[in-house]
Amino acid sequence: EEQEKEERRNQLERLYTPRKLYELRMTAVAELKQLPLDEKMKAAVTKYEHKVSIEYKLRHGMGTKGITR
Repeated sequence: EEQEKEERRNQLERLYTPRKLYELRMTAVAELKQLPLDEKMKAAVTKYEHKVSIEYKLRHGMGTKGITR
């Protein structure tokens, strides 16, 4: 399953720039935050937002400066 995820990620990166993928994911996060979510879902969305942000920074040479948990 992890290999399938990585393969899918690579396919998407060939179709879209990494920046565009980041923007699409963050747009999805913003849209989810507009919904009336329970606390568990809000926490999951926030965790995903943080994951997307860190992944983008690490994969694209921005290092870990400014990353907090």
